[in-house]
Amino acid sequence: MKRKNADRETWDRLLKSQFQSNRSNDYNGMWTRIDIFKIREPLFVTYNNVTQCIVQEGYSWIQLFPKGELYTVTAVVNEKGQIIQWYMDVCWQHGINENGIPWYDDLYLDLVILPTGEYFILDEDELQEALDSELINQEQFDSAYRTLFKLIEMHKSGSFPLLEISENYKMKASEKVNLYK
Repeated sequence: MKRKNADRETWDRLLKSQFQSNRSNDYNGMWTRIDIFKIREPLFVTYNNVTQCIVQEGYSWIQLFPKGELYTVTAVVNEKGQIIQWYMDVCWQHGINENGIPWYDDLYLDLVILPTGEYFILDEDELQEALDSELINQEQFDSAYRTLFKLIEMHKSGSFPLLEISENYKMKASEKVNLYK
C-alpha cells in the first residue's frame, strides 16, 4: 500500500503549481486544489478507445476527502474550467499530516467517471498483485472491491453528490491566473 500526499510535491512532472487545502463547507471532509502552471510534459491517458489529457498547463486537480469514507474524488479541470473526468482512488484510510496536508493510503483500485456518464475500472491487476505480494491483506482487498461497488452504484443511481460538489471548487482558467499572480 502506498501513502500519497494531496500536494503531489514529489511529482516531477509539475514544475510550477499552486496548492491549497481546507475543510469543506459543502460536505464533511477536506478539499484540495492544485492549479498547474508549468509542467515537464502533458499526461495523456486512454480508457478503452477514449484518450484525453489529464495534466496540462492551465489545468487544475480538485481532490475531495470525505470523512469516514474509503475513497477520494479527484476532479480534473481543463483550462476552460470544464471537468473532464472524476478519478476515484479507493483507499484504506485518509487523514491529514502534521503540515496540514491531506493524505491517503492507496489500495490501487480506481474508478474513472467521464462527464458522459461512461466509467472505467482501473488497476484491478495491481490490486491482485498487491495481495499476492502481501503488500495488502485479504481484508484490505475485500474492502477495495466493496468500496468500488459502492462508488459504481452511487454513480449509476445518480446519488453521488461529491461529483456535483466538485463543481463548487473550480473556477475558469482566467480567474485562476488572476488569483495566483
